[in-house]
Amino acid sequence: MVDLSVIIVNYNVRYFLEQCLLSLAKATHHLHIETFVVDNDSSDDSMQMVREKFPDVKLIENKKNVGFSAANNQAIIQSSGKYILLLNPDTILSEDTLVECFDYMQSHEQAGAVCVKMIDGSGQYLPESKRGKPTLTASMFKMTGIYKLFPKNAFFNAYYAGDIDENQEADIEVMTGAFMFLRKSAVDKVGLLDDAFFMYGEDIDYSYRILEAGYTNHYLPKTTIIHFKGESTKKSSINYTRIFYNAMIIFVKKHYKGKGRIYILALQLAVVLRAITAIFQVWFSKALPILIDLALIYSSLILIKDWWVNFYFNDPQHINNSFEKINAPFYTIVWVLTALTLGHYRKISSWNKVFKSVAFGTAIILITYGLLDVQFRNSRLLILFGSFATTMIFVLTKFLKNLFVINTFGFTSRKYINYAVVGSKSESDRIERLISSENGKINFQGRIALEDDGEENIGNIDHLTDITDAYHIHEVIFSQKDTPAGIMMETMSKMNKEIDFRVAPADALTIISSRSKDKQGELITVGLSFQLSSKEGQSNKRALDFLLSIVLLLLCPILVFFQKHKSHYFSNIFSVMSGKKSLVGYVEPIEDTQLPAIKSGVLKCAFNNSVAHTPEAVLNENIYYAQHYTIWKDLEVIIKNLNKLDGKYI
Repeated sequence: MVDLSVIIVNYNVRYFLEQCLLSLAKATHHLHIETFVVDNDSSDDSMQMVREKFPDVKLIENKKNVGFSAANNQAIIQSSGKYILLLNPDTILSEDTLVECFDYMQSHEQAGAVCVKMIDGSGQYLPESKRGKPTLTASMFKMTGIYKLFPKNAFFNAYYAGDIDENQEADIEVMTGAFMFLRKSAVDKVGLLDDAFFMYGEDIDYSYRILEAGYTNHYLPKTTIIHFKGESTKKSSINYTRIFYNAMIIFVKKHYKGKGRIYILALQLAVVLRAITAIFQVWFSKALPILIDLALIYSSLILIKDWWVNFYFNDPQHINNSFEKINAPFYTIVWVLTALTLGHYRKISSWNKVFKSVAFGTAIILITYGLLDVQFRNSRLLILFGSFATTMIFVLTKFLKNLFVINTFGFTSRKYINYAVVGSKSESDRIERLISSENGKINFQGRIALEDDGEENIGNIDHLTDITDAYHIHEVIFSQKDTPAGIMMETMSKMNKEIDFRVAPADALTIISSRSKDKQGELITVGLSFQLSSKEGQSNKRALDFLLSIVLLLLCPILVFFQKHKSHYFSNIFSVMSGKKSLVGYVEPIEDTQLPAIKSGVLKCAFNNSVAHTPEAVLNENIYYAQHYTIWKDLEVIIKNLNKLDGKYI
């Protein structure tokens, strides 16, 4: 008999899904499980990855996105386990998670469902791990943020069950949809998920129905999972707000019949207010630095003018009022617009952008100044002094923003990243190769060992805080192959300093990351930075192929004599010209879809056009080519192999 049926609904999260399935395999132990992945018409290569790496997983591939509830229902109907786990793909399980939940359900027949403690990608506890019923007061306190003022209060923070400590085992009212461990007999009694909830709200509805059926929902914090895309990652999204509160309206109409009119009106008002707030937050965060600079630059110009007329001319009226009304506003707007255009107000800026902005702005002002009527030509020295003041203002305001908003002491955001890898020597070497050339500002500090293995390392994971201090480490990357998920989560939760964490799956070209505890929305899939995957790289490669195929065709009377198989030379050239082939391709045809897709090559990207002997060497050659692609690399390969354009390498 199947002990557990695990159901994962996927939609374009290939790399999260891979990590989730890897952690699931480690958490199985003695349990007999079956795993379903229901794909909602993803456009990535998720399903191909599952077929190749997890052949035992049962796939259900939808031709359209049917929603979270309907997709889960498809697998629930086919499941045969005593228990059912509805699991989000952006999660990593601890090794003991499944066993702990299974054992609890085995010994507590009244439990209809179990959920567990969740942390995000930076090790922070996620409050949606346990929740209460979304009553009108609980929902309003959540919407307005009042619950944050009383996080442990049962009344003000009823939505997140504030009276229950995050490490306290207890029966709760509402579980999270990211991890719902269900008793199959309870599912048979309660029924399937309500597919009226396309996305969000279905977990609240199902938790409510389990309680109505006479079962309990239990919070089991003795085991922990990572949920990369926690609820907090989407809260600032206007679309999320609309979908979430519309789901709540469906819930209220369903479960508060006859007394939900006020509740629904309140929710609809909340949607409007939240959308307005989100728009204002986005606008304010972007506009405030610009408005501050405008005010400071204009004020400085007026002060400079007042000082100059008194110091040099000894006549406060020497420059007329047109300076305050026309010149100063014009100079201010030009300098700020130039800075905006050249990227000074982007998150990552530099001294160079400040100087360029002021220089270009000053040039525009001086050119315009020469065209003005004489009454508006006050003094070029005022422009010069103003440019110095503007430079100082740009530097000061950017410095203060970085210091108090981005928490970076300095003018630019962090200039470099020091990182260390937790895992074995072989995995550490692989991960170092994987990200070493992402850019020149990433510095590998060394390997952190899980235990004394006799290999070179900079310390043991038990002393991680001291190691990060000593080596000024900004990021810690866990090898998922070597690091037990429990140790990973315990380490992340204990760190009391700003360290970014990443997880590197075994044999993958990507690293899943949540860079900041405060910027959950910046969750990213970090992998290799492939020049060949960019639009510019792809278009340049195709343009080079087309142009060179014409050149090679024109030179055929000469080049054809250097080819062993002359007919192949012409067929290859025409294939390249038509776009069926590329002049330069990967070292050999590869199945690894994580690399940018390109046409098969007449020549291989290895300069000597020889096939590398080991799979690792082949992969490294292809990675290097995709990462550092330029048309000059293709030209170098072609020039060195002009006598091998007859190859049948496809």
